[in-house]
Amino acid sequence: MMDTTTDKKHSRTVRKTLTIDGDLAIEIQHFVIEKGADEKTVINNLLRLGLISEQNRATKAERFQLPSFNKGIGEISRADLNKTLDEV
Repeated sequence: MMDTTTDKKHSRTVRKTLTIDGDLAIEIQHFVIEKGADEKTVINNLLRLGLISEQNRATKAERFQLPSFNKGIGEISRADLNKTLDEV
């Protein structure tokens, strides 16, 4: 659950209420201890990293192209194709 309020410039800190799954809460606590930071800072950093990662993944997916290979088969005319299909 997340209560949202935003300002027009997105520059102001906005209070949110999040319900976090237990397994994620444990991982967040590990980061808090490891980094020596408060929960707010850790959660904000993790959200930023996740959002950046998701944006990068979406960009890469748009640019993905399947490789093509030359099988050594020359052009086949429509007449040859129709003849072959008639024989089958």
